[in-house]
Amino acid sequence: MAQAPTLTPPADGSGMDAGIRAWRQWHARCALLKCEPDSAAVLRRFAGIRAAGIVRRAGAVLSVAPVFEPDSAFHLFETHLLTHSTRSGKRYKEWLFARAGGARGAAYLDAVQGGATLVLRSAIRDALRAEAPRLKAVPFDSPLPGTNGLTMEDLLPSPASEAGPEADIEDLARREARDCFDDAAWRERFALCLRALDRSLDGPGVAAAARCGRSSLHAAHRAFVVALGERILRKYRAEAPGVAHAIARGALRRVGELALEWGKLDTSASRFFHSMGPRPARPRTRPTARRT
Repeated sequence: MAQAPTLTPPADGSGMDAGIRAWRQWHARCALLKCEPDSAAVLRRFAGIRAAGIVRRAGAVLSVAPVFEPDSAFHLFETHLLTHSTRSGKRYKEWLFARAGGARGAAYLDAVQGGATLVLRSAIRDALRAEAPRLKAVPFDSPLPGTNGLTMEDLLPSPASEAGPEADIEDLARREARDCFDDAAWRERFALCLRALDRSLDGPGVAAAARCGRSSLHAAHRAFVVALGERILRKYRAEAPGVAHAIARGALRRVGELALEWGKLDTSASRFFHSMGPRPARPRTRPTARRT
């Protein structure tokens, strides 16, 4: 195989309209070879850049990392679209453009190219499994050196990842949520639990149960959410536009589920699972003598 492509996007950002036109033309004509030369060049460029990044990650664990030319990369992408479906049975090509919805301009391009990158990553994982030499035995969940915390499971096909791009995002979101929630302080977990219950942090009995002021509770909740978002956006900044945000949204949903599981076992939080809030203490009354 040839050397890795060293392609870079236009410095002036003028490629957005060309990118939108290229993807829409390919959607209508169904094949790269049927596209106009300018549009085909844009799509080849996209595939070459994305494939190089995906393979570069795998290079940390493969003694010989294959390199895919732009044409070969886009061919893998097209083949994967034709031969694979989402878990709901929808063809990936339908899913790819449906995820853009009614978006326009940069938002449309980000949605389409973000989905295309996930499909291409799955296709390249399959190719690496078939072409790469056998790897040394390494636990799938062990962090790999030089990969910023990535594991073998992140880089190579596995039963969990063969479900496709949607499953990739769900798995990453679940993992990030668990890691962040495990590191969360009690006050943060308490605030997350109440929000997951759709409770106000200013509600009756909350401050007393949290053993802190309401402003401190709000600050704890905000600090956790901001830290979660920043961590994910920083960790997945090399992914296609929109992917990191999708992981962050999924992680935040999963954090809510974890907070509810935790809250049911916590003495202070569990009282708020009742529909009317924490039960008030029963007032003491002095016994009175029965009149005769």
